[in-house]
Amino acid sequence: MVQFAEEHKLLHGYLEDQLFEPAVTRGREIIWRRGVTLTGRPFLARAAEEHSGPHVPWFWQGKMQDGGVLNDMMCHSVEVARFLLTEPGYEAENRYFSRCFLHGERPEINFYDGLAVTELLMVAYKSNEEERTIDLVPGAFDDFIPAVARGTWNPRA
Repeated sequence: MVQFAEEHKLLHGYLEDQLFEPAVTRGREIIWRRGVTLTGRPFLARAAEEHSGPHVPWFWQGKMQDGGVLNDMMCHSVEVARFLLTEPGYEAENRYFSRCFLHGERPEINFYDGLAVTELLMVAYKSNEEERTIDLVPGAFDDFIPAVARGTWNPRA
């Protein structure tokens, strides 16, 4: 998607709405405005996502959903954690994206951020499958397909 958007000079944004929740934006503001001045930049953030998901069968089938429920649910928490750990650089409101697109500008949160989240998820899947710590090397997981997406994952194993 990133390559297609760039080749065709399309504006793109990664519209993760949780980044604009008042508790998240206020927490980030406090961390970076007050906490960083006392202790330095943050290196750890925790986030959680919980809901029952869509009530359709494909959501729970990794082969059909390309990663399964873990991929779909964890992407939100990964991006919120990345957001909290990244120094602020844009407005915290949904209208931000509309203004960027109307002015012909790419938002600061865009497909590249979505790609980074996907890379983090692939590292987490690979680490789980190999039961070891995996180094995050950008581009190293481009061809990696998690067992759940291959249809070979057995939760009872």
